Amino acid sequence: MNGDGAADICGRGTMGIVCSISEAKGTRTVRFSDYWWVNNFGDNYGWGGSLAYWGTVQPVPLPRPGFPSAAFCGRGTAGIWCSPIVPFATL
Repeated sequence: MNGDGAADICGRGTMGIVCSISEAKGTRTVRFSDYWWVNNFGDNYGWGGSLAYWGTVQPVPLPRPGFPSAAFCGRGTAGIWCSPIVPFATL
């Protein structure tokens, strides 16, 4: 998610998309920091109503050298919905 090549973990919860960013720096020990990434895929926006909706939410990496960023898209009740682009530097 932040473009450093380490494995990060994201998931959709009741409040939206939450990611844990790997802080591995060439060691065998990996620490993760929790970051609130996107809140418009939470249950408050209707995404928890059906697997047909929340099961489609996927990250969309947007490679820009020096500016790691991502968005999330999924199939909602009115078509395809995408989050705003979230630059990692703002987290």
